[in-house]
Formats: sequence, C-alpha cells, structure tokens
Amino acid sequence: MLKEFFSRSKKRNSSKVHRNGNGGRPLSQEGNHIRHPYFTGLLAKTNVVIWSYDFVTGRMACSSGIEQLTGYRASDFETGKRIWQDLVFEEDRPGYEEKRKRANRGENIHHQYRIADASGTVRWVEEFISPKMDENQRVVRLDGFVAEVADPSVPGDPADLFSFHDPATGLGNRKMLEAKIASRLQDSPKRMFAVLLFQFDKLKSIAEVLGVKNEQKLLKILLDRLQDMKIPYDHLYRLDSTVFGLFLPNIRDEEEPKKTAQRMIANLEAPVPLEDYEFLFPVKIGISRYPNDGSAGEELINRAEIALNHAEDYGEERIKFYSPPWTSKRGMSFKRRWI
Repeated sequence: MLKEFFSRSKKRNSSKVHRNGNGGRPLSQEGNHIRHPYFTGLLAKTNVVIWSYDFVTGRMACSSGIEQLTGYRASDFETGKRIWQDLVFEEDRPGYEEKRKRANRGENIHHQYRIADASGTVRWVEEFISPKMDENQRVVRLDGFVAEVADPSVPGDPADLFSFHDPATGLGNRKMLEAKIASRLQDSPKRMFAVLLFQFDKLKSIAEVLGVKNEQKLLKILLDRLQDMKIPYDHLYRLDSTVFGLFLPNIRDEEEPKKTAQRMIANLEAPVPLEDYEFLFPVKIGISRYPNDGSAGEELINRAEIALNHAEDYGEERIKFYSPPWTSKRGMSFKRRWI
C-alpha cells in the first residue's frame, strides 16, 4: 500500500503546466488553514497537510487540507485512487524518490519539490517526514507535514515537525493534539468530538524500579490493548510521562465518550505480565467535549485536565466529565506538576 501510494507512477506531469510568479495560486484563507503558534516562520503562513502511514495496519490517513493544496479529495489518496508521486514534477521526481527511500530506512527528512495540482498549476511544497521505530528499530510508521511555500528559498524549520512527537513512544504530543483539534475544527466545525485524558497510576514509580527498557515494554503492552479496541494509533497522544490523550473526532452523542472510557478501563486494568511478575495500573479518565466545553484545542485540553484532576483513582468516580462550576485553579496546579 505505501509503495503504491508514494511510488506508483502511471502518468507523468507534463512541462505544459500553468505557472505564476509565486509558484502557484494563493490558497484560500478558508478550509484546512492552520494558524498555530508552534508552526513558526514560514509554516505559520501556509496551508498544512498532515499525513500518516502505519506499516503495521496498512492504514493511510491525511487531512482534508490536501484538497485545498491539490484539488483532489483526501479519500482519493487514502484508497489508492490517486497517487502522490503522480503529482510530483517530473524533474523533481528522482530527488523525491531518494528522500522517500531514506525515510523508509528511518531517517528524518526535510525537503522541497514541485507538484502539479488538478488544474495543472505548479506549486512549490515543503515536506517534513518523521519515521517512528519499534523496539527492534524497524520503521513502523511515517508521519509527515506538507505545506505550500511561496518562496522556496526560505526553508522552514524541521523542528516544527519533530517537536510534535514524544520521542519514547512515537505518539503525538500536546502540540500535535492541539494542531489536530485545530484542523478538525476547520474541517467540520459543526460536528461533535471529545478529548479524553487518561492517567496510569503508579506507572512512573514502577518504571523507576524496572528501568527505561522495561517501561517501554509496559507502555507497548498497554497501548496495544487500545489498538485491540480498534483505536487508531494516530488518535493517541502522550502529554507527559503518565498522562495520555485520546482524540475522538466524531461522536454521535454526549455519552459516547463515557462508553469508550469504560471500555478503556476494562482493557487497561487487566494485569500486565512482565519479567515473571504481573503489574496492575489503575486508570482514571477526564473528558471534555466540543462544543459544550470549549471552542479551541488548548481550552478543550485544559478542561479535560481539570476533569482528570477531579477523577478518583479507584471506584465509580474514575471517569469525570468537565463540569463548568469547577475552577481552573486546581487544574493549573495540576499542570505545574507535569514535565
């Protein structure tokens, strides 16, 4: 699937394409236009397409901003109907293919090249690719950002991509979650969604005793249980050493997040076997919902934090929805304890 998505080339971009002074038509100010404080410099002024490919599941996902950039639907690329390399300008294709091979071998990539959109207009784009490895140092996922650039002589900062991930697990971090929410709000501002933050009790203290390598094994077992629930890996985030996030981009009703949280607790609290021992990790979950609890990513995450801080470690009160009467004072002190 990945080879086909990136490498199949049934048609070539002709040199008979329309050009303009800045390498392409200006993009609309609507659509998937992410203005985010962590996209510094050049990226702060461009449309950003977020994409991810999971080698394990064969799942390809990309944000709907790809339609603004290329004129083709995201589903065309996700189903293999449309191939990204077919858009790459023929003269730039050899360099593009070489960089893609390096990414598949585990190398972080930052490069620029030209594509031709559906109308034949040439656009300069800048791409950042971050491979994610398993414990055997094999590439299991590629995450990337593609942005149109008005001036290809002014490169972006690769740190804008690489700072969006937790280096230990490869999960997106708080910045990535905020960016994903911003993209979701612009794609479908009228659809309900939810942010769940969950915390593993005693994980940090057990990890300190067992060491970093065993901590990673424990986390892998726990996160694999969520994937067994059909939760996509790219919907999971790590906000600090013991707190993780789950983004539910489409919910049918306000109670759906609670049902998901109950299933998570049932799966995550089963004993974890490791090194001839079994470990138990009590879980508590805080939930915020859009549009009830906020209208921006940072606000929704903060309120899920407050709900998490009010959740109990054991019993029926382990799942808490954000409640407006709660003040942020306790939540703010909770944030200060985070790394």
